[in-house]
Amino acid sequence: MGFRDFEDAWISDAWTDPFLRGAWLIHDAGGEPAAYVELESIEPSTSIDSWAAVHPRHRDAPLRSELLRFIEDQALSLNAGEPTSLLTSGTDTDPSFPPAASAAGFRHVRTFWHMERPVDASYRPEPPPAGVDVRAMRGPDDEHRVFEVMDEAFRGHFGHVPMDFEGWRRMHAVSLADPSLVLLAWSGDGVTGAVTARVPGGQGWVDDLGVRAAFRGRGIGAALLRAAFAALAARGVDHVRLNVDADNETGATRLYASVGMTVRRAFLVYEKRLDPGVSSAP
Repeated sequence: MGFRDFEDAWISDAWTDPFLRGAWLIHDAGGEPAAYVELESIEPSTSIDSWAAVHPRHRDAPLRSELLRFIEDQALSLNAGEPTSLLTSGTDTDPSFPPAASAAGFRHVRTFWHMERPVDASYRPEPPPAGVDVRAMRGPDDEHRVFEVMDEAFRGHFGHVPMDFEGWRRMHAVSLADPSLVLLAWSGDGVTGAVTARVPGGQGWVDDLGVRAAFRGRGIGAALLRAAFAALAARGVDHVRLNVDADNETGATRLYASVGMTVRRAFLVYEKRLDPGVSSAP
């Protein structure tokens, strides 16, 4: 048996994302849903992300290979035939994904973990480190502070695309919608870390966590996470979840494990370089 952790809110959020480039629902001969495809890109000339979820009853059919060809064609069209990097992801619970992606010329480049921990209304965070104050976002100036932290913290990370404040704000509008779930860590007069959280479809979710490089290793990340857990628990959620790059160079996976999070499943990311004149996968 599988498990359900997808809510209607995820679809509605995706369809309002300013960087969504297309979404398709594929039906089988009987009119039943067989697969769903999304393409997203901040800058198509740099990279294009795709996601294709195939219904289990069609995973033994050639549908996955057909979808990869479709995704390539759409990506080439989106980037007007110019070179780009096409990324596609699947879960480790779908055995049809890795061989189909490899056969289509994609290579495995990253694994992301979907991690979680239980919480309830009795959850109380430990005090933050001495000299650190964690508090919720209070206004537009704090939005800029969160942006500055995230821009520095994610610089150089896999898949990171630099952008200005307005672009970042458009991309993260859903995460910023509830100021009480956007928490900043203050050390003295400056912000040294931030975390954004939300409750899509009743699920507790941590979107982004960032700590400035000069302040890592001081317990600030853990303090932000615990404060986020408490804020989400107060909303009545029973689990908090997040996604993390399993090969993250800053030790994020160790941090999440230290605050009680465990791996629920893995997402496999495959990449293919697309060049003008190259036909779709055979």
